Amino acid sequence: MYTTVFWRNTLQRSKVETFIGFSIRARKVVSGTNSVEAARKICSVFVCHTASDNAKKIALSKAKKCKVPLVLVKGKSVEEILNKENCKMFAITDANLNKAVMDNLDENYEIIFRGEN
Repeated sequence: MYTTVFWRNTLQRSKVETFIGFSIRARKVVSGTNSVEAARKICSVFVCHTASDNAKKIALSKAKKCKVPLVLVKGKSVEEILNKENCKMFAITDANLNKAVMDNLDENYEIIFRGEN
């Protein structure tokens, strides 16, 4: 019985991670620095706290260019959220899923750039 309770607690995800998972299943996520840079229509950019300064600059310039929010992921790494090795940033491309993610941001996510000039 104890192991079952422990197992359930380790699998709990935040609402943000759940909505990001929905976005992945719907194929509305672009992951990786080069893919985010090349994407045409994005609604928000997420960058990992472990990303290099150069990757953070790329994410900020893309967010400014597209006038979308830039969010720093502080709790888990982007690798753990997306289950992709060496991934440091991703972007959401669907407006409805993006609104759900942005409305449920918690203390593990910090908005660096709001999307206005």
